[in-house]
Amino acid sequence: MAKPPRKTPVVFYRTPAGAEVVRDWLRGFDQADRNIIGQDLMRVQFRWPVGMPLCRSLGEGLWELRSDLGRNRIARLLFFFMREFQ
Repeated sequence: MAKPPRKTPVVFYRTPAGAEVVRDWLRGFDQADRNIIGQDLMRVQFRWPVGMPLCRSLGEGLWELRSDLGRNRIARLLFFFMREFQ
């Protein structure tokens, strides 16, 4: 019996006041672009490690997710892995 894929939790940054600025930024995209970014986030969640052109290391544990939105547009999200989730 095959094991289900391991899911890496995604936790968005919150300011000390509780604002989720990354989610707010994502909500500013149209539905098609949000779907592309969401699919790319799911690739990181379920298929890590993911290499270029989707993800690349920026060094010292910081990673960049690059979502190709077409028409020469790229959405970039920065992320890292917390020890308790690894």
